[in-house]
Amino acid sequence: MEELENMRSLHQKQLEREVEGILRGEDLLRPVTMFDPELGIGSSEALMVELEYAYNIAARYKRPYSIAIFDIDGYEEYDAHYGRRAAKLAHKLTAEHIRHSCRSVDRIYRYEAGTAILLILPETDYKGGCVLAERVVAGFSGRNIPNFRSAQHGLLTLSGSVVSYEPEIPAKYARSGDMIDDALLHLHLAQGQGGNMVGKPLPA
Repeated sequence: MEELENMRSLHQKQLEREVEGILRGEDLLRPVTMFDPELGIGSSEALMVELEYAYNIAARYKRPYSIAIFDIDGYEEYDAHYGRRAAKLAHKLTAEHIRHSCRSVDRIYRYEAGTAILLILPETDYKGGCVLAERVVAGFSGRNIPNFRSAQHGLLTLSGSVVSYEPEIPAKYARSGDMIDDALLHLHLAQGQGGNMVGKPLPA
């Protein structure tokens, strides 16, 4: 009983210190973590900053750019069958594969807390973004990583999607968040059709 009370007291003191720090504005001084140490790519926090910046630059100077988002097909089933360690290694391999498949000017980030990985492709139109995404997806299945949970492919596969900001159609995406929403929609559609493919919304 005494030990439980001590734990509660310590927890309460920790909460009080955090509240005091927020009131003093210390939370404003916390730097954005730019690097995801687990995957060796840009962090999801850095991605949010970069997405806004890329959109604003493209809109201001009327330049095209694209985003491509990828995710492992059936990751949860793979995790349940092969175990957490194998699943985490597969996730890291995915990040390395995507990083080595893109150009030096492209920027790669983890998307939020899940397994999705997002690329920002500067000066890249829709057609160019699709070519790159298809190369990434095909190259990953070509690694022939067994996945007995995939009845359709028998391999660990990726799906992806591409959306593009087109200066001649600025109203198509009023903000960077609209591009993300569209990319996620077509990623999920691709995975729902069996995966190992790129979901590509038709250009307006």
